[in-house]
Amino acid sequence: MAATRLAARVALLVLLAVMVGGTSALAHANYVKSVPDSDARLQRAPTEVRVTFSESPEPKLSEIDVLDVGGKRVDNGALTAVDSTTLKVGLTALGDGGYTVAWKAVSAVDGHETRGSFAFVIGSGPLPPPPPDIPVSPPPNPVEIVARILSYAGVALLLGVPFFGRFIARRDEDRRGAEVLTRIAAVAVVAGCAILLQQTGGLGLVASRLGVVITSRGVVAAVAAFAPWPNALLALGALAAATLTLQSHAAGLDDPVGIALDYVHVLAVGAWVGGLVMLSFVALPRRGTARPVETRDLGALVSRFSTLGIAAVVVIVATGTLQSLRRLLDVRDLIETPYGLALLAKIALLACAVGLASLNLLRYGPRLRANVDGMRMKRLLSRGVRGEVAIVAAILVAASILTALSPPNYATGAAFVGVQHVNGLRVELLMQSPNPGLNKYDVRLQDGLQPPANVERVTIRFTLQEHDMGEQELTAAAKGAGDFVATGSPSSMYGHWNALVIVRRTGLEDARALFTVPVLGGAGGLQTKVVPAGQLNLIVYTDPPLPVAGQPLTIFAIVTDQTGNPLQGAQLRGEVEGKSYDAVAEQGLRYRIDLPALSAGDKKIDLVVKSGQVESRGTYDVTIAP
Repeated sequence: MAATRLAARVALLVLLAVMVGGTSALAHANYVKSVPDSDARLQRAPTEVRVTFSESPEPKLSEIDVLDVGGKRVDNGALTAVDSTTLKVGLTALGDGGYTVAWKAVSAVDGHETRGSFAFVIGSGPLPPPPPDIPVSPPPNPVEIVARILSYAGVALLLGVPFFGRFIARRDEDRRGAEVLTRIAAVAVVAGCAILLQQTGGLGLVASRLGVVITSRGVVAAVAAFAPWPNALLALGALAAATLTLQSHAAGLDDPVGIALDYVHVLAVGAWVGGLVMLSFVALPRRGTARPVETRDLGALVSRFSTLGIAAVVVIVATGTLQSLRRLLDVRDLIETPYGLALLAKIALLACAVGLASLNLLRYGPRLRANVDGMRMKRLLSRGVRGEVAIVAAILVAASILTALSPPNYATGAAFVGVQHVNGLRVELLMQSPNPGLNKYDVRLQDGLQPPANVERVTIRFTLQEHDMGEQELTAAAKGAGDFVATGSPSSMYGHWNALVIVRRTGLEDARALFTVPVLGGAGGLQTKVVPAGQLNLIVYTDPPLPVAGQPLTIFAIVTDQTGNPLQGAQLRGEVEGKSYDAVAEQGLRYRIDLPALSAGDKKIDLVVKSGQVESRGTYDVTIAP
């Protein structure tokens, strides 16, 4: 009967341990690039579709569906992994027309789901219309939420209960209650792991990375139910906590600092929550104040636990805040985004918890140790502990919101992310590639906590800081509420580019946000090469960045002299497969050579520059994918 009452009481606090994962945003596998490109126009049908994500997707749970304009699937359903972040699916024979690629990526780290779509067209027809809006990252279903609660709560108890028994309580009589809590925790973890496996893919998931982590946690919990008290149980609790960290956002990004912060955060939460459960339902009910020695013993216990509580909460605040600030783009995100507001609420509530723990440490503990008004002090102490429980319950709300929301600085695969605040608007600019040439620019607008509803037009004007290349302008198309996307080649050579985002709103002054965007090369879909041509150099790149057989190819080139300055008045042509193609001079001292669709293989394209009476020649090597 006593065990039943204890289990019922513990159930009231089980939900509190959800905050173990509260500050760590769930891992998200976001779209980075694809072949064919989004909105690509092809002259010949591709044989496969490849999609690259910002984090590792689980192939067994992810999907890539290729649909024609009538909604019929035209892929062969054989989804395979190319590498750790890229998935591909084969295609049946495709005819001319538009096609939509709808993808679902399930993170291999924690099973969190993201969705999206893009289109391409074969021939000269129109692109298919975008599908109806769907959640990019749908929230987990209620059953999955319960499974996570059971796992987080059980791990917190497996860690905190033996920690309390080893360093705080120091009484053998507490062991019986602790054993009951340990078995409840083990059952909770095993049940949570079983539900998570069933929800995310069943027994077929066990061999995957995610399945191994979840299964290992369940096995550790089962062993912990019969482990010696308290040292072996404490070690198993720490091991179970490590499995939670292996499912964190930091683990998905292979971020050693983030992984360390997350693990310390989990340990601190377990020590605090598990200790609070032990104090509330085991230690306090077993201690009286009838005799001075009992009162002093209770006072010493309270002082030890209060010291632990303050230290744990300080660690929780420090590690959680450091992790969360790494996911903010700007300090004003704390008041301008739902994620930031939830973070502020959690920090404020934790500060209140520190206040109560301080009261226990500085007032109740010393008076109990001095045997001053023992019964009254114990009664006030019990109220204080209940107050901590109430605060932790409120922290649960903030932590649950944090878990459900995507942080402002989530993984996107973008080469550049910047934020400016102008005329009451939060303007965020993302650039896909760090290289010159064809690029994608994403402008995200926010007015307070909502996207602005009165935007007429969004343009981006580009000027190069190092040289006078003139001004290039792109107009961004609306892709969703507050989201505008532009694709083009305005940043046509290496250097630092000024990107002026102009937002025109009905009845309001234009908002102008200026960003300095470094185009200095590096990883990305676009590869820019410097081709020597006598005393000159050509900075060359292609559109599309990854040429595909059957797709027209455009070569862009900037001709520079020995000092690195763009050369004016030159003539340029390209020669490939025995044919010559004249370049067209574009604004910004850039040349464009339009080539027909080429066959697959390694190609050598001769670039001939004529400046005055001098003709120089260079060779551009390019690989055309099948």
